[in-house]
Amino acid sequence: MHAINFTDARKHFAETMKRVTDDAEPVRVMRRDAPD
Repeated sequence: MHAINFTDARKHFAETMKRVTDDAEPVRVMRRDAPD
């Protein structure tokens, strides 16, 4: 599973969604100061 922070996910949303569909693997979007 890939992990990406919220800011980068927003900046690269289309690329992130393409990665999810191409790899058929989930991406975890994390927020700073949020519990795991």
